[in-house]
Formats: sequence, C-alpha cells, structure tokens
Amino acid sequence: MSKDVFWTTKDGTKMNVDDMDDNHVRNAFKMLLRNIERLEQKARAKKRADFLIPNGEIAREHHDQMLLEDMGMTEDDMSFDPNWDIGNHIPPKIDY
Repeated sequence: MSKDVFWTTKDGTKMNVDDMDDNHVRNAFKMLLRNIERLEQKARAKKRADFLIPNGEIAREHHDQMLLEDMGMTEDDMSFDPNWDIGNHIPPKIDY
C-alpha cells in the first residue's frame, strides 16, 4: 500500500494526485518543468555573476591586468600607485 501524495493548487486546495484528471496532471507536470528550468537559469546566472567578481588578491590583480589590456595599456602606462591613500595626498600647486 503506497502513501497518498497530495498536490496543492495555486488557491491552496489540497488534492490527492490519484484523483487528478489527466489534463490537470499534464499541466502540473509542465509547471514543474518550467520551475526547474527557471531555477537552473538562476543558478547559471549566479555562477556567471560569482565568476565575474574577483575573489582574492591574485584574482583581483589578474582582473586589473585584463582591464588594462582591454584599454590597450600596461602597468608602465599607469602614473599612479593603486595603494595610494588619497586622504593623505595634497595636490601640488600649479601656477598658470
């Protein structure tokens, strides 16, 4: 003897799966497949987003290097120190 399985409709009604007509079973199954696809798409999007965010010092350095290369630059082209503390910098006086 198998245990009864119940399906909850969108209005909250619980019905025994064995009592569902074929059309209702087919529509419920399609809904489950759509939900699985939606969850898989969200998981893939999250994985892509996680991949795009550098994690760790070496990853950030590699990411920064890739950005420089995309701009056609090298570290030698950079005229600033990325560790520079802007709060302690006083710009030089420029006479015009």
